[in-house]
Amino acid sequence: MKKILIIIFLFISVLTAYTQEKFKEVNTAEDVIDNYVTAIGGAEKIREIKSETLTGALNVQGMEIGFMAFRNDTMSYINAEGTAHGTNMILLKSLTTNTFGWEYQMSGLRDYEGDELLKKQLELITGNISFILNYKSKGYEFELKGTDTLNGKLCYKLELLKDGKIVRTNYYDQESFFLKEYFTSNDTRIEFNDYREVSGVYRPFKYIQKSPMELTIVFKEYIFNKMIEPELLSKPAEK
Repeated sequence: MKKILIIIFLFISVLTAYTQEKFKEVNTAEDVIDNYVTAIGGAEKIREIKSETLTGALNVQGMEIGFMAFRNDTMSYINAEGTAHGTNMILLKSLTTNTFGWEYQMSGLRDYEGDELLKKQLELITGNISFILNYKSKGYEFELKGTDTLNGKLCYKLELLKDGKIVRTNYYDQESFFLKEYFTSNDTRIEFNDYREVSGVYRPFKYIQKSPMELTIVFKEYIFNKMIEPELLSKPAEK
């Protein structure tokens, strides 16, 4: 029994030492970001990802909705389909690029304009996995604002700024350095859970949007570097 306890103790000691060696000591926001990059797989692996295709499902008022998203550094595409009254239909389809954007819902088709288009384009830029490697060249900066506790986990609190204005507030788990939540300037709150390894990179398989309404999206698959079929990007016919 004593030998078993010694072995367990040694294993924990080695694991703790490895974890401490893996991450940098945190003194600045950049240290937290560097540790996040390390945690999800490293800069070299991240640079290999030119696009992400995500498939999954969400449940809204008892209706199962299939969900697919595609994103790279030039576009963000979302398609959600579900069955209502026995008929399969598009519930949401949207496309955002660096120059334009549009959205189709059951109520009809509309173009993004003005501040709404700028907001969608901001999400396009910051939602790309490579953003964390090139945010400085795009005119963004992070500031470390101490720590906070979310769901019982101590997290580093970082503010993302552009031109001196707060774009969002990110929370990184102090142990794993995974991104756990972020809040945007318009009070949207997204929680990230169930990180899994995909081709050497850790991605969250569960999103919980907590405002303005609560939605849970569970992803089934991430596919890297597969180009989207062009016909999917066409606008649906207006009603």
